[in-house]
Amino acid sequence: MSAPLKTKLDYDDLATAPEDGNRYELLDGDLFVTPAPSPQHQRASKRLQRQLEHYFEERGLGEVFNAPLDVILTRRDVVEPDLVVVADAQQISARGIEGAPMLVVEILSPSTA
Repeated sequence: MSAPLKTKLDYDDLATAPEDGNRYELLDGDLFVTPAPSPQHQRASKRLQRQLEHYFEERGLGEVFNAPLDVILTRRDVVEPDLVVVADAQQISARGIEGAPMLVVEILSPSTA
Protein backbone atom coordinates (compact mmCIF):
# COMPACT_ATOMS: atom_id res chain seq x y z
CA MET A 1 0.00 0.00 0.00
CA SER A 2 1.43 3.41 -0.93
CA ALA A 3 1.58 6.42 1.38
CA PRO A 4 -1.21 8.97 0.93
CA LEU A 5 -0.41 12.19 -0.91
CA LYS A 6 0.50 15.08 1.32
CA THR A 7 -2.17 17.77 0.99
CA LYS A 8 -0.64 20.39 3.30
CA LEU A 9 3.00 21.44 3.17
CA ASP A 10 5.15 22.43 6.14
CA TYR A 11 8.48 24.13 6.83
CA ASP A 12 10.46 21.00 5.92
CA ASP A 13 8.91 21.04 2.44
CA LEU A 14 9.58 24.75 2.05
CA ALA A 15 13.23 24.27 2.98
CA THR A 16 13.69 22.17 -0.18
CA ALA A 17 12.34 24.88 -2.54
CA PRO A 18 14.77 25.84 -5.31
CA GLU A 19 16.82 29.01 -5.05
CA ASP A 20 15.52 30.48 -8.29
CA GLY A 21 14.80 34.08 -7.29
CA ASN A 22 11.11 33.42 -6.59
CA ARG A 23 9.50 33.96 -3.20
CA TYR A 24 8.03 30.80 -1.65
CA GLU A 25 5.59 31.15 1.26
CA LEU A 26 3.21 28.83 3.11
CA LEU A 27 -0.18 29.91 4.42
CA ASP A 28 -2.05 27.16 6.21
CA GLY A 29 0.11 24.62 4.38
CA ASP A 30 -0.70 25.98 0.90
CA LEU A 31 2.22 27.07 -1.28
CA PHE A 32 2.33 30.57 -2.79
CA VAL A 33 5.01 31.53 -5.29
CA THR A 34 5.68 35.07 -6.49
CA PRO A 35 8.39 36.41 -8.79
CA ALA A 36 11.40 38.38 -7.60
CA PRO A 37 10.64 42.04 -6.84
CA SER A 38 11.25 44.88 -9.29
CA PRO A 39 13.94 47.55 -8.85
CA GLN A 40 11.20 50.08 -7.91
CA HIS A 41 9.99 47.71 -5.18
CA GLN A 42 13.54 47.18 -3.89
CA ARG A 43 14.19 50.92 -3.87
CA ALA A 44 11.13 51.51 -1.67
CA SER A 45 12.17 48.65 0.61
CA LYS A 46 15.72 49.99 0.96
CA ARG A 47 14.53 53.48 1.87
CA LEU A 48 12.07 52.23 4.45
CA GLN A 49 14.64 49.86 5.92
CA ARG A 50 17.00 52.77 6.57
CA GLN A 51 14.26 54.63 8.44
CA LEU A 52 13.33 51.58 10.51
CA GLU A 53 16.98 50.92 11.37
CA HIS A 54 17.39 54.54 12.44
CA TYR A 55 14.37 54.34 14.72
CA PHE A 56 14.56 50.82 16.18
CA GLU A 57 18.26 49.92 16.15
CA GLU A 58 19.67 53.26 17.27
CA ARG A 59 17.32 53.19 20.27
CA GLY A 60 18.04 49.53 21.07
CA LEU A 61 14.39 48.62 20.52
CA GLY A 62 14.88 45.86 17.95
CA GLU A 63 16.76 44.58 14.93
CA VAL A 64 15.65 45.12 11.32
CA PHE A 65 15.92 42.34 8.72
CA ASN A 66 15.15 42.36 5.01
CA ALA A 67 14.07 39.63 2.58
CA PRO A 68 14.88 36.97 1.82
CA LEU A 69 14.34 35.64 5.33
CA ASP A 70 11.79 33.09 6.57
CA VAL A 71 9.39 34.15 9.30
CA ILE A 72 8.16 30.87 10.73
CA LEU A 73 4.82 31.50 12.40
CA THR A 74 3.84 27.80 12.56
CA ARG A 75 5.05 24.69 10.72
CA ARG A 76 2.44 25.42 8.05
CA ASP A 77 2.65 29.22 8.04
CA VAL A 78 5.96 30.52 6.76
CA VAL A 79 6.20 33.93 5.12
CA GLU A 80 8.96 36.04 3.64
CA PRO A 81 8.02 39.68 4.21
CA ASP A 82 10.02 42.52 2.75
CA LEU A 83 11.07 43.89 6.16
CA VAL A 84 10.86 42.54 9.70
CA VAL A 85 11.59 44.14 13.08
CA VAL A 86 12.45 41.71 15.89
CA ALA A 87 12.51 42.90 19.49
CA ASP A 88 13.26 39.51 21.09
CA ALA A 89 16.69 38.21 20.04
CA GLN A 90 15.65 34.69 21.08
CA GLN A 91 13.35 34.60 18.04
CA ILE A 92 16.36 34.71 15.71
CA SER A 93 17.51 31.21 14.73
CA ALA A 94 19.56 29.57 12.01
CA ARG A 95 16.29 28.93 10.12
CA GLY A 96 15.00 32.50 10.29
CA ILE A 97 12.66 34.34 12.64
CA GLU A 98 10.69 31.94 14.87
CA GLY A 99 7.31 33.34 15.90
CA ALA A 100 5.58 36.64 15.28
CA PRO A 101 8.00 39.57 15.12
CA MET A 102 7.29 43.06 16.46
CA LEU A 103 6.66 44.47 12.97
CA VAL A 104 6.23 43.00 9.49
CA VAL A 105 6.25 45.10 6.31
CA GLU A 106 5.02 43.87 2.95
CA ILE A 107 5.49 46.31 0.10
CA LEU A 108 2.86 45.93 -2.60
CA SER A 109 3.98 46.31 -6.18
CA PRO A 110 1.71 47.25 -9.06
CA SER A 111 0.74 44.42 -11.36
CA THR A 112 2.64 44.30 -14.66
CA ALA A 113 -0.21 42.53 -16.43
